[in-house]
Amino acid sequence: MFCGVFRLYLLTSSPHKRHFCVLTGRFSRNLVTSGTDDNSAAGTRSVLLDANFALVNYGWIVPNFDCANSHPCHNGTVFIVGGNVGAVPRLFISTTGVGTWSEQAVPAGVSHIYGICAFGSSLLMAAFDQSTRTGKVAVSTDSGVSWSAWVNLPPSLGSGGWRNPNWNGAEFFLCERATSQWAMSPDGVNSEAHTTTAGLPAHRPDSFQKGWNGPAWGSFSHEVGGAFLLTAATSGITPSDTSLGAIVSAECLKSALLRSGDINVASLTQSVRGYRVGSIGAIRAALEPLQAAWPFDVVPHGYKIRFVVRGGASVVTIPAADLDARGEGDAPGVQITTSRKMDSQLPRRVTVQHLDYDREHNAGTQYAERLNTAAINALALDLPIVLTATEATGKAEVLLYLYWLERNDVSITLPPTYNQLEPGDVVTLVTPEGSVSLRLTAIHYTSDGRIACQAKYASAAIYTPTAVGASPAVSGTTTITPVGASVNVLMDVPMVSSAQSVPSFLVAMTGALAGWRGGVLMQSTDAGSSWASMQDFGPPGASLGTCTNSIGVVEHRVIDNASVLDVTLTQGELFSVTQLAMLGGANHFAYGANGRWEIIAAQDCTLVSGTSYVLQNLLRGRFGSEWAMGLHAVGDALVLLDTADVAAIAISSGSIGLSYLSACRTCIAE
Repeated sequence: MFCGVFRLYLLTSSPHKRHFCVLTGRFSRNLVTSGTDDNSAAGTRSVLLDANFALVNYGWIVPNFDCANSHPCHNGTVFIVGGNVGAVPRLFISTTGVGTWSEQAVPAGVSHIYGICAFGSSLLMAAFDQSTRTGKVAVSTDSGVSWSAWVNLPPSLGSGGWRNPNWNGAEFFLCERATSQWAMSPDGVNSEAHTTTAGLPAHRPDSFQKGWNGPAWGSFSHEVGGAFLLTAATSGITPSDTSLGAIVSAECLKSALLRSGDINVASLTQSVRGYRVGSIGAIRAALEPLQAAWPFDVVPHGYKIRFVVRGGASVVTIPAADLDARGEGDAPGVQITTSRKMDSQLPRRVTVQHLDYDREHNAGTQYAERLNTAAINALALDLPIVLTATEATGKAEVLLYLYWLERNDVSITLPPTYNQLEPGDVVTLVTPEGSVSLRLTAIHYTSDGRIACQAKYASAAIYTPTAVGASPAVSGTTTITPVGASVNVLMDVPMVSSAQSVPSFLVAMTGALAGWRGGVLMQSTDAGSSWASMQDFGPPGASLGTCTNSIGVVEHRVIDNASVLDVTLTQGELFSVTQLAMLGGANHFAYGANGRWEIIAAQDCTLVSGTSYVLQNLLRGRFGSEWAMGLHAVGDALVLLDTADVAAIAISSGSIGLSYLSACRTCIAE
């Protein structure tokens, strides 16, 4: 015979502490006779640990309860665990994690419970029907009291069933025991199975721990080599650029009036890193930022809509003799008509606001400015497009000089021989002053067949910017240190210093994590309707922790050389002092809990490992607290009474005996 222990951890919360519920099932194996696993008649034990994994309390669930394949979970209200007693599925809940566990009915139709997970306040339970070899799930919205009808999971390759669902805020994840299968579900009801053997060792993901780290799921089995990471190939996102044409096409098709054959985006080949549409509006409004970043025209071409990128080559050369097309008998007219905007209407500076590629898509700003002008206007464009600094500066430069180039409106009239021209085409005019490039913006057909064209001056070179952007100051990857919650202890202890000469109580505060930046003690005298700040505490805070054993009654008038007190600190350090220093007031501690504090002193504080210390050579029952020596329990608090880190909060004598609410707020910035 030999014994083993399996441990399953679950995190919950209380106003001041974090606790873990551990289900510890003791099982024995008889290698000679049956060779099978069987839980002992003593039952399965639930153990409650605090944030430092110190034992708080424990209780027992029913005998022979096998929950080895079903992790416990907490939905913010209750602890819940499922398993089997023999061939009967059983389900138990507890509000505390220890003491009494109440049994809840399991919906008929399954033979084994294989895990429960919380999503919000609801619960998803995975189970297995041995007779049909079918995995099933059910949902509870009332903390396990009632469950929905069973829904079948996808067929599995093996015979072990789907086990222990997990939730990452967007989808559920399950693994099939001892095969290379896993399943994903957005709602817990509609699941899709996946399978692969690529990269998997001999032991497959099974019923044991799984977790989500942001971009990937991890699964861990109890076998050697049973650790797996399922990345973007299954459910993640692989970043890649797309083309401008693909975005324009997708936006146009959202109208439901056009099909892919109705549009032509062949010329929009530019690469786009990212584009954000942040509001509901017309499709045209979604295309305009793209049109500003990569200028293109939208023109009708037969029965299609054609998107033509600007900066193309001339499609025809028009001699001067064709510029003044007129009807028979008409007097000669003007070959080219131009109108020009005033300089004061044009921008001196164009600023482009964009999503900066080098700054994790934070806002970036680049500009281009024309100095040899009296214009004073400044134009700012918000382009929700992912660009580098140089790309954004190039866009600003192109737009600035495009505004100045196209300040002239040109009108020409051509004979019917130019019927093939369309808006967006670039043409070359041969004039006595030289050749001129124009981009046609509109074409009108007169009743006698002539073509009246409106155009802007064109230059292919303007669409190739030369500006270089000012690169943002990027320091590389930044490690964000978790701030953590504040932990405080309120102490109604005897008077140990002159600061307590008026009605008061002592408060110690520190952080649960090393990145703690301070906290504030707050009080409410109206049942939580309003809160007032009572005391600020700065880092690193007080040295306080939890005792993992308890010490009993001794003679308090002599040094206690026999007692040994084990403590695990939340934060801070302890140091040994000389006996003379201890007798003079050094290393004094408040030990206990509300209503039963004992003041002790310790000469020797020995570091065992990490934040665990052993206190020896103690002075007990100091300042008249000897009455509390026999009231200690495992899990009692220990606070170093350092006048620099422990505050005395003065109160009015009229508040003595009244019940108020208190809370601590963590500072998130220095």
